[in-house]
Amino acid sequence: MRRWSPWVCLAMAAGIVPTAHAADGLVWQWPEGETRRYRLKADLQLHQAMFLQAEYNKDSRVYDLAYAVDLDCKAVEQGKGFLVTCDIDDAQLTAAGEDPDNLLPILDEWDGKLTDNASVQLTLTEDGRVKEIDLLGLNERNQRIRLIKETMHALLSRGLSAFDLQLPKKGDDEGESWKQKSELVMQLPILVGGVGSSQLRNEVSGDDGGLPVIDTTGRGSLMIGEQISGPGDTRPPDVFDFTVSARGTFDPAKGMLVSRAMMVQGTLTPGSGSAMGTVAAPYILAADLQYVAPGTPSTMLGNNAVRPMKK
Repeated sequence: MRRWSPWVCLAMAAGIVPTAHAADGLVWQWPEGETRRYRLKADLQLHQAMFLQAEYNKDSRVYDLAYAVDLDCKAVEQGKGFLVTCDIDDAQLTAAGEDPDNLLPILDEWDGKLTDNASVQLTLTEDGRVKEIDLLGLNERNQRIRLIKETMHALLSRGLSAFDLQLPKKGDDEGESWKQKSELVMQLPILVGGVGSSQLRNEVSGDDGGLPVIDTTGRGSLMIGEQISGPGDTRPPDVFDFTVSARGTFDPAKGMLVSRAMMVQGTLTPGSGSAMGTVAAPYILAADLQYVAPGTPSTMLGNNAVRPMKK
């Protein structure tokens, strides 16, 4: 599985500013009953360890994780947008952790839960913003299983944020860039919320096979937790600086996102509580979303695996 597309690496390293091109017809359409298949790949380097659990007696502390899922998606109109439900047809998970003997059985169990029981639901506006992501179909009969579901949701949501590409007002960019209001891409795979702000801009920079290419660049911040004050222990909240770089293609005739490669990096600021006395690891997300047209040959995703930890 690739870490990120060559364009994303280049844009992040060189700060490339694309040239705007005029495009119209950039509006989502989704005929009811039409199935659209997407392959989503995501590779996450975590800023702190995350516990993965099986239902019974297996836990592993994980520092980086990658997954790929094949999604068969249908939509129904909901207000000025769509409610999109995606069945997970195939899945593959790889991860690095401190308990490798436990980790592979956990990944295999998660794979079974995702492909046998789970579906993903996106609340999508007509201009492409993803307002909400839900993970459906998993039981929640006890606290441990609820925690497994919440952890799955946190990780899957990071990759699914590749869908969150705001389109220009009335579908016409008039040859200018436009703001991206949503902050979904600037979140962390954690089970608690945060408060953030962002400055993102989208721009049609050219075409790929006759389809408009939309670039996204920007930065933002996210604050997690609160000020801790007490005898001998005073710590500020954690604040992350984020950068985002992405490139996508959109099909105006069909009203659909065809592809999007995205890289998100979050760095803990030196004044954050968790950074005191330590060298904080960055958070990195590389995601790749591809539409799979009907009749297109597609390989199976393969077995789950434990991989060495990145240095």
